[in-house]
Amino acid sequence: MATYNQSVTGFVAGNAVTTAKTQQIPDASMDGDACTTPGGMTNAMNDGDYLLCKGPDGAQHWYKYDAERSTVANPVLIFVGP
Repeated sequence: MATYNQSVTGFVAGNAVTTAKTQQIPDASMDGDACTTPGGMTNAMNDGDYLLCKGPDGAQHWYKYDAERSTVANPVLIFVGP
């Protein structure tokens, strides 16, 4: 089960409304590694780890970081699946 204690949010790549960070990023990736700290984000991008993100409506979907466009302050997510 994903936890969202740090309330880190991210943009969705290809979303028409890219001015709002809509997805809440979990504290740990699918394999249990931290993914919201700067070092954890780097590791998640390098490994291509999946993240179970929560949308504004509470629905959860799998995403991964877009390594080319993400920064620590502005993570960009790519939709992987339901």
